[in-house]
Amino acid sequence: MRFAVGSRAGLRSSAWRIWSAKNTTDVYLAARALAGVQKISLHESGSWSYSYLTEEKAAPFSAPGASRHVDIWQRPPEFGQGWRRGFAVIVPWTELRVWPEVEKGAIEFAPHPGHGHWVTVEIVVGAAGTTTSLVFDEMYALGSLGLVDGSEVKVIARRHRPTSEEVARLAVQREQVIQMLVQSPGARARLKDRKGGIFRGAVYGELEDGTRAWIELALKPPPPDQAVICTGQPLKVGAPP
Repeated sequence: MRFAVGSRAGLRSSAWRIWSAKNTTDVYLAARALAGVQKISLHESGSWSYSYLTEEKAAPFSAPGASRHVDIWQRPPEFGQGWRRGFAVIVPWTELRVWPEVEKGAIEFAPHPGHGHWVTVEIVVGAAGTTTSLVFDEMYALGSLGLVDGSEVKVIARRHRPTSEEVARLAVQREQVIQMLVQSPGARARLKDRKGGIFRGAVYGELEDGTRAWIELALKPPPPDQAVICTGQPLKVGAPP
């Protein structure tokens, strides 16, 4: 299945794809635009990873000789009987944009979270035969995948209001991501796609319980009179991207 935050015809995030293996309980996740370059792997063995698909795919973004694996970690313990978190995609309301093209195929959309809120799309794994229910505050169910052993993966969205510290930290991280891109070869060209679309970036890290997460960023600002950036302050007319 594929999922995103927002709406097909309005403001939205990038689309993500989640799929499972045919003969094991391995589960994979990737931003659709990067699906041929890197992915999240939740392996049946319990060794989970965020990796480039091959050493060749990793080469343009890594130091010579570096591993293609960005991160490898052991699956976390259950947070409730029969349930454990797999991954989280976090989308602040400020990062939603009008998409430059109409994508083919079905996409499940989590609603726009509203002014001042962020959406966390969680990948949650439920053990086969569990008798407990999965409930989060302000939960929105996007879909589920059945695995070969009878277990299942739930894709849910929930919204929350970030603290002022989280908002300020994200604004700083945005600037760091932009500077990193500007200083790398060909970065300026990569800030635009063929259709003048919005270049997406991300902050990758670890939540308090060890769950890995990706916070999506829209690195090209919208028109000054239409939206705001991280801090919630309107952009100044003529401000550089």
